Amino acid sequence: PISAARCLIQSSLRLSPPNRRHMDIAASPPSQARPAELDTLLSSPDQYTPEAIAPLEAYVAQQVQGKQYDAAANKALAKLYQFTPSRCQDAVLAQVLAKALCARPAGDGYNLLYIVPEALIERSPLCKRLAEADALLEASKFDEFWKSARAEPSFESTCPGFEGQMRRGLLDLLSETFQAVPLDLLST
Repeated sequence: PISAARCLIQSSLRLSPPNRRHMDIAASPPSQARPAELDTLLSSPDQYTPEAIAPLEAYVAQQVQGKQYDAAANKALAKLYQFTPSRCQDAVLAQVLAKALCARPAGDGYNLLYIVPEALIERSPLCKRLAEADALLEASKFDEFWKSARAEPSFESTCPGFEGQMRRGLLDLLSETFQAVPLDLLST
């Protein structure tokens, strides 16, 4: 086994050379700061006015494209969808849920599922699958989770980089628990 001293914490995932039987586990990179205009919006009472929906939705698109995550901004958008369900865009809600799922074990997905009305989750098959995937991860049913994540439309097509972010998050969780993990265990 690889000793604890050799389990390096880096800013990106580093795989062991093929002749080794273990994988070093590394930490994920830090998230980038939000734009100043959104920071101002989120610190004002205007964050919950319907006019805030469009900039928050545009920011979700930026997060997906830039592989960033802003829990506070996404929570504000989820609350707006709660208060104005007619303005909810299923595709954007799916992206918000996918980004929250990638933030596990933080509980953001769990929290969003309490904020967003169940009717909005149920009307979108993709949002429903994302909610079910969160429950699968909570129950440590990883095989079922990956089958759901890769079914069409895949979570990766909704949120590019999803699989890599999920792997990194799961590896971060493993690194908090174990010093070394056999590669054959990870490949199952």
